[in-house]
Amino acid sequence: MAERALFTTMPGETVTAFALSAMQETPFNGAVTRGVENVDYKFINGFVDVGDLPCRVALWDDVANRPTPALEEFATSATNLPGFNRRLDFSGFWHLPTRLARWAKCTLIPPAGGDHPFRIATCGGVHIWVDGEHVTGFEPYSRNHTQETEITLPLREGGSELVLLIEDLAERDINFFVELTWLGEGALQSAIPGNADPAALTALMDLARSVHPDKVAFAVGDALELSFASPASQDVQIAGKVLEMFTRLAVPRGDYGLSSRETEILGLLVDGLTKQRIAEELGWPRPRKRFMIFSSTRLAVTSRWNLPPNHSARRRTSA
Repeated sequence: MAERALFTTMPGETVTAFALSAMQETPFNGAVTRGVENVDYKFINGFVDVGDLPCRVALWDDVANRPTPALEEFATSATNLPGFNRRLDFSGFWHLPTRLARWAKCTLIPPAGGDHPFRIATCGGVHIWVDGEHVTGFEPYSRNHTQETEITLPLREGGSELVLLIEDLAERDINFFVELTWLGEGALQSAIPGNADPAALTALMDLARSVHPDKVAFAVGDALELSFASPASQDVQIAGKVLEMFTRLAVPRGDYGLSSRETEILGLLVDGLTKQRIAEELGWPRPRKRFMIFSSTRLAVTSRWNLPPNHSARRRTSA
């Protein structure tokens, strides 16, 4: 029997353990149309309503007239595990209008068989199949404005296969996610292929929550040392990137722009230690952002934080 990892979701928590397909990206400009005249010719220092872009109008028309998408088999290209984010989140930035789609699946094991309540939230569209049958679709396509609705899923006592098709349209930046909240009673389990250990994942998340640089400001040539609130319970491989954002100045024209460069850093946090030096010197005058990945066996947890030079560190974590 193939290995599978089990994760528990309590009432009010979200299901985030899924096997994922590769991202499907399709250019989607829509028809060229004349813009709607919404300008009253009064100066406004800020956003001026320009109406919905042709790509958004074309998307609404396509969604309204297409049949229910067909369930597709897909190869697993990635796995999402429970972490800091309540959402199954693929948000990002696309320079041109791009239609996005990604499949996700897991096995949901309820406390008892029957119809069970959930709440689903998204800015795009989601279709849901249970044991191969299309159960519901929710398609607000509200561009970066979260909409939600309550749904009921029929789940068997021994577990039912849940498949999601998550879609949206990127108009440059996009909040591309789905949030599936368990509203039933008791513990809901979700199973995905693999041998991920929930205990090891908890230990990695504890490290990611507490990690911080040993300084709040760095000078050129300083070493980068990470500190943790409590000792590691096992050897943990650390991989990361230091990203420098800086302004370039073109002389003698005097024009400028924003540039960036990055370097990879590696380290090993040994069992029982609370500090680890991962770079002897940063090498750049203005390192701004760091992206850290903590991994053990086949698990990985991500922590991102900003570190402006000569300023206090600002950290945010996600998984």
